[in-house]
Amino acid sequence: MKINFKHVAVFLVLIAIAATSCSSNSDSEPEPLPDFFNLNVGNEWVYKEYKNSEENQSEYNFTGKIDSVEVESVIAIEGVEFSKLRHKVGNQIRYEYLRVDEFGHLVGNTYFLTAADDPAGTGVKLNHVKHPGDDITYQNTLVQESGTTFASVFPNSNIIVEGNNYTVSPLVLEYTSPEGTVPMINKSVESNYQRQIGLVKKTNAYVFGNVFWEDRLVSYHIVN
Repeated sequence: MKINFKHVAVFLVLIAIAATSCSSNSDSEPEPLPDFFNLNVGNEWVYKEYKNSEENQSEYNFTGKIDSVEVESVIAIEGVEFSKLRHKVGNQIRYEYLRVDEFGHLVGNTYFLTAADDPAGTGVKLNHVKHPGDDITYQNTLVQESGTTFASVFPNSNIIVEGNNYTVSPLVLEYTSPEGTVPMINKSVESNYQRQIGLVKKTNAYVFGNVFWEDRLVSYHIVN
């Protein structure tokens, strides 16, 4: 049988190119993303509070409140490890207990505790979802006598806070007052988190009226 060496050479070159291409593709696979949340001891965040008014709902002004937050330690509460965060506003100190649960959600206490409070003995729930992290399908509906709250994750967005650019994942809570309420109340508030940094901006609101206030990240230090 006569072999066409020219065709064989071309075939071998094609195989070499394909092999190189496959190798190159496998080597160029993107690095996995770091964990969404970082609760390492020594992390620090500083927030300023801004508020609007009924008279001027579009303008937010600094209230003078500055919240300095630090991950103080890791402690066990009923056999489960939590990061203990100290919030210092003026001379007032409150504590927040956070952890990442088995679903990758950031969970903790619904309201801050004083140094005298025992989180294991006060009946405070420590499974309140602060943010679902990478769980973009997260949804939760809470129906109470005071109204219904629906929580869901919105697409990532770019925001500017205190002159700095962030890419955040917004968790939006939409509140509706009970049926028959006059007037009906519909409000949305949100918590904006950036991967590995944490809370960047959080919006809160009073149930009645149109007064909102925001906690805005001023500076941070993250321990890797």
